Amino acid sequence: MTIRIIKYMPKVTNAKTQYVDIDSNDMLWLQSELIRYLSTMGELDGHRNNDIRQLLKHWWYKRTSMLPKGANGQNSPLTFVSGILNNIMWGTQRNLSTVQMESLEYISSMICQFLEAIEELNITPTNEYNNKFVFQTSLLPIKL
Repeated sequence: MTIRIIKYMPKVTNAKTQYVDIDSNDMLWLQSELIRYLSTMGELDGHRNNDIRQLLKHWWYKRTSMLPKGANGQNSPLTFVSGILNNIMWGTQRNLSTVQMESLEYISSMICQFLEAIEELNITPTNEYNNKFVFQTSLLPIKL
């Protein structure tokens, strides 16, 4: 597992929520990584291993207070990742909030731990791309 650091700058807005600017290359990488999470977990959903199925049932699909509430109530990791991607790629959202960044770090950490645990089972070929990510305030301007 490697750790990727995504630098950001706090953004000045009129919103009550703190938004940030992220480098355009990092934002594209982040979107790709979230798509990878969805596709990997979707692939594992068809697996017959009972431990994998239980983890998906009790973590990936389960609504949790560890994540912020959405328009339709409490989020699960699946709905949170899907919602972020939908809003950024096809909706009106252009930046992440600090609350969303904290939640994405949590999901990244959990998925990386899960993929490391099943690596020995040789179940999915995507483990070589197992990247955890963290967000860090940048001291230099961000390229948008």
